[in-house]
Amino acid sequence: MTFPLRLTPLTLASICLVTTCVLPAGTVHAQNTAVSLSISLTGTGRISSEPAGIRCDNTCVGNFNAGTNVTLTATPANKYMTLGSWGGACSGSGPTCVVTMNAAKSVTASFKYLNVQPIGQIGAPVTVKWKAPSTRADGSLLGGLAGLTGYKVYGSKTQYDLTPALLATVQNPLALSASINGLATGTWYFWASATTTDAESELQYLNQAVVRAATP
Repeated sequence: MTFPLRLTPLTLASICLVTTCVLPAGTVHAQNTAVSLSISLTGTGRISSEPAGIRCDNTCVGNFNAGTNVTLTATPANKYMTLGSWGGACSGSGPTCVVTMNAAKSVTASFKYLNVQPIGQIGAPVTVKWKAPSTRADGSLLGGLAGLTGYKVYGSKTQYDLTPALLATVQNPLALSASINGLATGTWYFWASATTTDAESELQYLNQAVVRAATP
């Protein structure tokens, strides 16, 4: 008696069980695929990551293996600033955020200035004046007012304070003075910086002024 021969159809999977083969593109899912994490900041501060890959003062992109938990840490630029809020793949206002990189992600971080709390008696308003800048922070010519967006005025009761408090933001590139209210009486020292569409210039010392008691 003879029996009919039954042939089992050969499939790609069965062939690969008995021999070495290269599967067509699309049949193998690569391990540790890199996915991107985009960071965008407003205000002045820095975002760094663990594992390393992000160290960002403005806008940047880092690549991480798929599935990695990335811890982002927000560091304000000075003692007068704080993190306002996270956005995108992060939320809240805590100093750290963990992002699971199961796909490309984007995160925003907004830094803000703390309110200046004057100590002692509040004095009369003071007018602070400055000259229009001619160079950028790197020494290159500014080229007129092109790209200039305004000024920031800083002050301190300490003459050589390296981190003076922000007292006023002037969003007018043509303005060359600002009236400062709410300062405590005593001697104050003032600095100013110019803001452009892409950066803030270094602080320039202006002068000192005595804030006198306001007239009743």
